[in-house]
Amino acid sequence: MLLTRVILLVTLALVPASAATTLAQPPEEPQGATGPEAIRQQQPSFLVRADVNHETRTYQEGEGLKVRVICEVDAFVYVLYKQADGKLFQIFPNSDQPDNRVRARQAVQIPADDDLFRWRIEPPFGKEMVKVIASTEPIDPLHPPEMRKAFFNPLSGEQLKGVEFALGDRDPAGWAEDQIEIVTQPRQPPPAPEGPKRWGVFFGVANYEFNSVVEEISEGKRHLNLKACDHDAQQMAEVLRTVGGLSEARTFIDAAATRKNLEDAVTRWLPSVSRPGDTVVIFFSGHGGQVSDDNGDEADRQDEFLLPYDYLNLEILAGLAVRERRGQLDPRLAPRLAYYRRLVQRAGSAERASALLQRTSSVTDDLFAHWLQRLSGRHVVAILDICHAGGFATREKGVEDDDEAPDFDFLEQEVTRLKDIGQRDTALMAACGVRELSYVRLQGDFGVMTKNLLDGITAAPGSLTLKEGFERCRTGMHAYFVEVNQALRAAGKRPLTEHRPYLVDYCSKPPLLKP
Repeated sequence: MLLTRVILLVTLALVPASAATTLAQPPEEPQGATGPEAIRQQQPSFLVRADVNHETRTYQEGEGLKVRVICEVDAFVYVLYKQADGKLFQIFPNSDQPDNRVRARQAVQIPADDDLFRWRIEPPFGKEMVKVIASTEPIDPLHPPEMRKAFFNPLSGEQLKGVEFALGDRDPAGWAEDQIEIVTQPRQPPPAPEGPKRWGVFFGVANYEFNSVVEEISEGKRHLNLKACDHDAQQMAEVLRTVGGLSEARTFIDAAATRKNLEDAVTRWLPSVSRPGDTVVIFFSGHGGQVSDDNGDEADRQDEFLLPYDYLNLEILAGLAVRERRGQLDPRLAPRLAYYRRLVQRAGSAERASALLQRTSSVTDDLFAHWLQRLSGRHVVAILDICHAGGFATREKGVEDDDEAPDFDFLEQEVTRLKDIGQRDTALMAACGVRELSYVRLQGDFGVMTKNLLDGITAAPGSLTLKEGFERCRTGMHAYFVEVNQALRAAGKRPLTEHRPYLVDYCSKPPLLKP
């Protein structure tokens, strides 16, 4: 759906900073997050990816464990291991692999195939974690010679705190992280096979938190609210729950569809209930937008983003400041307003402030791809009914000029493409291309793509793959635009610009919309 472009005639003076205000940067970490899992990167400018040699992420006593890491840029790579009893170790660099300066897109395996050491699973057993941190500069608490004396190099809580402080003091663009949770257990007879399950999260935003601010500033000429996006999410969840075989689905509408809830659903709830081999569906209907690329990885110098309920930009921030001066600001907004004021003041220019606000309150393609790393091993299907949706896929720029999507630069065996949605066992169905807008039907009941995809799923007599559903949807969308535009021309009105859906599928087996 269209995010209206406006010229911001706003100066930083409209949002003065309060010297007495201190506020942690949202989104907040969950209470109780400790250990290596508390080290999170919210503004990734590059990605590092970790994988292990068991797709199920479950290891029995005596089995060998290997970790594989690849990074998009030249970096110093550190691999930490948290045992089931909570003890921490640095396992890379180590005595056999002391050099942790890793070249871009060159995979490193721990332990290496030619190492004499073999990592065999032993007690204690339970949930364990492999944490990978990649930094363009060495991380001092992890870099001294004593941290590479053996394969398992103990890491104290004090040293881990030192890592957190070291990373907190440096430019976020200079480091990235990933983590994998595994389960270790005593040797036992193989369990009875259990089939993979299906899970889903559905987000729809028709009524935005700051719509009234936009309307007030524009004197009613512009607005953020949309039609039907809440209905899109509700109906897609219902159909995939009833005929799509979802084990469980969670739906977030309007005020519940916040940035934090989206992050929690993708990076915490889905990883907690699903397991490798399961299928995960992530649906979002609402506004989509573009912001200047901040790391040079986009051909058109634009990052795409989706807008949750609590999206905020520089214009909205100025409007809230006006309300505050009038004594009309909701007191519950005061802490957020204070935080964003500080962010704007540090930005140094209106252009940079605008980009920072949008990135902080939205979900960019790069950040979304980073969140999906938490679902490693699952088959992930992302369905985005937003404007510029195709930009969430790797190298989609310009794809709308072709009948078929081009060959992408993802190489499955080497996992060399990490950013945007271009990861192994991940598929994206987008409502439109990167330079296109996505429309709600003239009836105001559904997004055009959502309606035709729902029709295709419910009409299928048997099972339906994602590709088959996509083909049905594409045919139905074209027929809709032909019919509507004929009627509009007959009435002497301007026809709509047709937008086409796009499918990018890196899954190792065809994902099913309907089993």
